[in-house]
Amino acid sequence: IGASQAGLALTFVAAGIGLGTLQIGYMDLTLSLMPAASRGVAGALVNVVRLLGIAGGAIVLFALHRMIGDGLDPAQGYARTFIATGAGLGLAGLAALGFRAALARA
Repeated sequence: IGASQAGLALTFVAAGIGLGTLQIGYMDLTLSLMPAASRGVAGALVNVVRLLGIAGGAIVLFALHRMIGDGLDPAQGYARTFIATGAGLGLAGLAALGFRAALARA
């Protein structure tokens, strides 16, 4: 596919920053809402839900790749899959912002 080591390193750094930023926030929020005696269970539950999300996302990307990229060159198939994924996430983000604005007006 021709990915350079610098490109891979940059991708890993960006993913690490994004995951670290989000995971710290929702773990802190979840644990702060629980009584001290239940925080161990709450932390484990957050980790289970995170892993289920990762596995579910991988399954969805695989299925999308089979629908969009099947029969294409692997690089083209992956590119189309990730473009479709980005477009879908962008639309979901816009819908969430619109929903938030509608709630603020209500």
